[in-house]
Amino acid sequence: MKPTTVVVALLFLLAAAAAAGADERVYVGKIVEVSPGRIAIGRKNAVVYIGFYGEAKALERLADVRVGDEVRAVFGTGTPPGATETINKLVDIRRCAGNDRQCAADGRAEDARDAMEERARAAGSRQDSQCSRALDEAFLKDPRYVAPVEVDGALAEAMRLELNSFVGPRRDCAHGILAGHQAAVFDTCVAQGCGERIGGGCGHLAGYAVTDAAIRHAVLECRAK
Repeated sequence: MKPTTVVVALLFLLAAAAAAGADERVYVGKIVEVSPGRIAIGRKNAVVYIGFYGEAKALERLADVRVGDEVRAVFGTGTPPGATETINKLVDIRRCAGNDRQCAADGRAEDARDAMEERARAAGSRQDSQCSRALDEAFLKDPRYVAPVEVDGALAEAMRLELNSFVGPRRDCAHGILAGHQAAVFDTCVAQGCGERIGGGCGHLAGYAVTDAAIRHAVLECRAK
């Protein structure tokens, strides 16, 4: 059984979407987790985790949505007041109403974009089999990396729910492990020079790196904190 992919979007959002600006990206899906600086949006077999900042109006709209709501969220990039680095910026968010044409259209665009990216990843994988083997060997030398293991669907869902219930030290512990795993993939990809044929480069590869196995590992390591 193929593990469900969980996306950790801690890097810049680069692709454009329908009705969004050139430097913006639209996500349509159900809220899995939400807080003033972090949101998880699920669609089909993936969950995208996005850390962000936002201006007052966008954060006011964010306060009106709840876990389980289907939403249309628009993200760009910007520099928070007092900061020097560019990060994700929440531009707008709203619930999707019944028969919501804009949400439906953006959802289809997102599915098409994901399918195109998946085909690009598959093509890149075939072309870069040698690089892939080098990555696999290098990953195992990085203690931050969580090796893939088979996780059945029921267990994976239970682990995601438990992860989403974490607060305080347990949440910090789990997020640290997942971020470290993603960083291991990104750093290894850069070191091996394997990002050239990947759409979005090593950042894109790292974005899709947090699997059910990584979530299971984080939950097991942190549930006693």
